[in-house]
Amino acid sequence: MAWFGAMQAQDYASARWALGVRSPALTDAAVEQAIADRSIVRTWALRSTLHLVAAADVHWLLALIGPVMLARTAAAYRQHGLDAQGFTRIEAALREILQGGRQLTRDALFAALAQHDVDTSGMRGGRILYRAALSGCICLASPHGRQMTYALLDEWVPNKRLPSREEALAELARRYFRSHGPATLRDFAWWSALPLADARRGIALAAASLREMQIDDQTCWSSQQELPPGADACAAHLLPAFDEYFLGYENRTVGLDAIHFEHVMTNNGIFRPTILIGDEIVGIWARSSKKGTVSISTQLFRRLGKDEQAALALAVERYARFLGASRSEIIHSPSGRQPA
Repeated sequence: MAWFGAMQAQDYASARWALGVRSPALTDAAVEQAIADRSIVRTWALRSTLHLVAAADVHWLLALIGPVMLARTAAAYRQHGLDAQGFTRIEAALREILQGGRQLTRDALFAALAQHDVDTSGMRGGRILYRAALSGCICLASPHGRQMTYALLDEWVPNKRLPSREEALAELARRYFRSHGPATLRDFAWWSALPLADARRGIALAAASLREMQIDDQTCWSSQQELPPGADACAAHLLPAFDEYFLGYENRTVGLDAIHFEHVMTNNGIFRPTILIGDEIVGIWARSSKKGTVSISTQLFRRLGKDEQAALALAVERYARFLGASRSEIIHSPSGRQPA
């Protein structure tokens, strides 16, 4: 997790598989245990959505990015009576409610806030949680059944590491280009939510560990660190919804023909699970499970060769193992193209 810096986790199940697809020996149960053990934290970190972050990084990352996001959303907060002065009282209530290691579901937390005369109706409740997380007050804790719970961040992850701002900028740039490179300045600024000037400063501070290059008339950076060999041209991966393969860049045209954008990315910001073979997105997929069998329905954008079909079958088997299922099957959608 620390290798990435932060990983989008808007959809909890997809976020767990985003780790699994990149770590062949990992299981879904192991990821959940890492969250329960507090070595990984799920909270609002970059942009305006949830991310998975290594516990050792969560405090400095929020100290760097939180003020940026709070400034950008200040007008929206004021509309809900959540300016800095008004939020001081709310944060004090949150700390009183959750102190002592308490973990409360959203509904229970809102009910407790009501006892402190804090209005959480409409969108106000979500804004309170979002602001409290970006301020480093709360984070998501262990799930309670199917519901997430909230805890005080300082109690959930008590050991703070707070490097200087310049050290944090350099470290975030190193993490991003190590895990996402080659990428551009604008890609880094998009992913991190940093202003362009800060993103540029981070790259400059991390320059000794980065490799600069020109790709299609654009300046890009990647890590100087020796990386494993690239994947086989026929290697297949089932990428989860909201995967960093797309969400990690401002430009999402690499590996995906523009005619398929509408199948992968919806107008309301949903990124569907995709099938990656080599460096090409060849379709989308969906999962259903019953009696120990994971069924993967696919809609392919083109015909697959025999080696690609075999690679896809291996990818599905790997996903089934991650979930702890004993069997897997592939169902090709009648509306999609069939493999050769």
